[in-house]
Amino acid sequence: MTKLEEILETKLPVAINRNSLKPTGCIEVLNFDREAFLRAFLLSDYELPLRGRKVDVWCFMKSTGEPTLSLEEAYQETPNLKIPYLELCISNSGCGDLTVFLTINEIHEVVYYIPTRGNTVGKCKNPIEESKIFNFDWENKQILEESDLLHIVKEVNISALSKYKLRDIYNAFQEYNEVSDIVIPDRNLCIQEFEEIIYKSRE
Repeated sequence: MTKLEEILETKLPVAINRNSLKPTGCIEVLNFDREAFLRAFLLSDYELPLRGRKVDVWCFMKSTGEPTLSLEEAYQETPNLKIPYLELCISNSGCGDLTVFLTINEIHEVVYYIPTRGNTVGKCKNPIEESKIFNFDWENKQILEESDLLHIVKEVNISALSKYKLRDIYNAFQEYNEVSDIVIPDRNLCIQEFEEIIYKSRE
């Protein structure tokens, strides 16, 4: 067990944002059959969520959690509403893996949703970044309060803040090299939130 695992009282990597509130807003979708859904995707700009991001690697995910570049293999349906979707895994420079969901709206356009619950996003709903975990001025209270490091500690084991010195917590994080060594998405929690935002449009 590493020092950080001792501090967080869990084996790493770990999922965060496990108790995020039900999202507001909705995604208006149609319940396509498989063939119509995939045909609409092939005719659409499904690389939309990749634009403007420093993407190192991206792939779709099979329902088994394995990566694929095949739309056919990536086709999934939400567990309760049976809404078709594709799960996209994005690895950003200096960030961990981020889970994004893509579906088709009522006017046959690709829409994407980045859930908070179970995903690798921080306090400001942006992807967890290396620069806010490793090699930052943790002694500056304002910087520390806004850091992903503190967000992770509060999410996973807030009691560590009273048990350990901040210097020791910071140093324990510095023993890691990659964000993905510390946090990973929980796919089940992500899909749960995704389905909630679709459900709101069908109430």
